[in-house]
Amino acid sequence: SGELKKACRELRWRYDISTPHRPQTNGQAERAVKSVIQGTRALLHNASLSHEWWSEAMQAWCCGRNFSTVPCHGTASHDEAFLGQTSHDVHFGESFKGKLVPFGSRIFWKCLNPDLIKEDSKFDGTTREGIFMGYHLHSGCKWSGDHLVMVHRPFEPISIHRDSCPDQLQRRN
Repeated sequence: SGELKKACRELRWRYDISTPHRPQTNGQAERAVKSVIQGTRALLHNASLSHEWWSEAMQAWCCGRNFSTVPCHGTASHDEAFLGQTSHDVHFGESFKGKLVPFGSRIFWKCLNPDLIKEDSKFDGTTREGIFMGYHLHSGCKWSGDHLVMVHRPFEPISIHRDSCPDQLQRRN
């Protein structure tokens, strides 16, 4: 529709059409999906995590791509004002303020969850060991400033299966 085309021009979104039932005419979308699948698969492999963590790995891959210095895609190709900017720069008008953390990496974090703090003795350190599982996002994909962390207690085996540790995926403040 004309209204949709006008909105896409104003938002500087690329508006391409494809022929229904002909995937050959939908090359950009097919390539984007392929990139997300390959990137997610690589994150899971590098972190030695099973496919049960697919949704977390996929979100982490997309965030990393949007937060990094990859040139912005999806803007009008003739608009040179956005060359060299990331998708995050264009969408939010500023660079990503957090640190890029590799998915599945071992991190130390300060726990603010009162239920987990009760388990600590007064001689325990102020940080906990965990596994970085991604960024907590608000609607619209704006980063909340929190990270997703799988709780890891030293000297205990790490449980990687979602059904055996559903409450261990915590928001890190």
